[in-house]
Amino acid sequence: MNELFPAEELARRAAMFGVIANLIKDWDDPAAPTPITSAFARGTSVRHQPLLPRIKVRNHQVICNNTSLDLARRPMTLRLFEVFCNAPNHERSRDDLLMEVYRIKDLNSHTERYVESVYNNGVKLISRARILATTHLSFAVSHGIEWFVYDQERKIWCLYRLRNEYLSDHLGRFAHNFS
Repeated sequence: MNELFPAEELARRAAMFGVIANLIKDWDDPAAPTPITSAFARGTSVRHQPLLPRIKVRNHQVICNNTSLDLARRPMTLRLFEVFCNAPNHERSRDDLLMEVYRIKDLNSHTERYVESVYNNGVKLISRARILATTHLSFAVSHGIEWFVYDQERKIWCLYRLRNEYLSDHLGRFAHNFS
């Protein structure tokens, strides 16, 4: 047998890998149960909510894990969520937001003052969406999420960011469940 990994350690690692693989497989399946119920059905000891939020936009609603936010009367906010949900890594630049949320085709065809005005309106829209998400969706992921974060280094907006304490807490519990 491999001296670096005793049989028990290999079995534990294989079990962890199996759970993770099943959670990933179920991730985009709308008919699949949430990762929590999936884990319980498989007999694992995961006792907390999923680490990452599962965010989708359907029928004028934003759904985060199993919590929904009705945006039928807020079409611009709904469009903002759609833009972020459809973006790779849930990130958009300033220009992308202007073109996709406000449907401006060519930024160069407008005056600088107009573009700045629209961008300022976009920041206000993001601020209102942040308040809604924090109020209605954060408890779906144990308040460990910061919504609509601007990354000054990369000059992009992100739909969410996980707080360090939240990651440490969840990853610590996750590792503890498999020890």
